[in-house]
Amino acid sequence: MTAKNPQTTLLAPVTTAAEVLALSEAGADAFYCGALLPNWVDDYGDSDLANRRQGRFANVKSADELVAIAAAASAVGGAAYLALNAKYTRPQEAAVLDLATNWERWGGGGVVTGDIGVALAIGRSLPGLQLTFSLTTPLRNSMAADLAARLGATRLALPRCTTRDDVQA
Repeated sequence: MTAKNPQTTLLAPVTTAAEVLALSEAGADAFYCGALLPNWVDDYGDSDLANRRQGRFANVKSADELVAIAAAASAVGGAAYLALNAKYTRPQEAAVLDLATNWERWGGGGVVTGDIGVALAIGRSLPGLQLTFSLTTPLRNSMAADLAARLGATRLALPRCTTRDDVQA
């Protein structure tokens, strides 16, 4: 996955569609959000188990708002990503895959995940979604990056301390 001409994308967090335009005007190329929908809260509570975003305040709370965020991102020429970057239990996996399936249906462009199993399942069943590995995934060398590519990842989120030499090694 070492790129000859690396392209940097500014990925900005959003919780409402209204934030997309302002962040786009400020230079964001793409947008990400977490979702804490009522069915997840009913089954698992309102902690950050759905993703690594912090509880109700940093997450989208309705399917309608997720649809609006995906549409707003598309309208400004960007893409919207759904954060699915927690580590999930087996019972949660089906709910996560259902959410990813709906996200694609609602116009979402991709997902950000830190769970290798979720990445594998999404890569196999939802090839239309761009797959990004989050900072929570221990991808620290070219062999790990190659594995991510084989799992279907189209981009990696790397720690700020990562140098160009690290990526090319």
